[in-house]
Amino acid sequence: MNDWDILKARYGSNRQYKSRTISISNSQMNEFKNFLVDCGCDVMTQSKQDELFRFKKGNEIGIIYERKSGNLLAHNMAAEFHRLIGQDSMELYLKDQYYARFKENTK
Repeated sequence: MNDWDILKARYGSNRQYKSRTISISNSQMNEFKNFLVDCGCDVMTQSKQDELFRFKKGNEIGIIYERKSGNLLAHNMAAEFHRLIGQDSMELYLKDQYYARFKENTK
C-alpha cells in the first residue's frame, strides 16, 4: 500500500476521505509550524499552487493544502500535535462534520 491508500483506509467512505482535513485552525497554524520544527522538520518557505506550506522530515515531504487537507505525513504530524495539546483528531473531525452539516441546514 502506498501513502494515499493508507490514508484512505482511515476513513469509512470516499466522501469522508475527500472532505478530510488536518483540523488545525488558522490561529493554531504558527504553533503547528513551531511543533514541526521542534520535531526536527524543515518547514519550507516556498510552496506550490494550492499549498499552504511544505515540510520535510528525514526523506519524507509533508504537504498541507489550502483547504487544510494533506498527505499521510501531514495528517500523522497533525495527529501528534493534537495529542500534544490535548485534543483528539477524530473528535475534532466529528465536530467539524457536525458544524458543516449544521451550516448547510441553516442556509
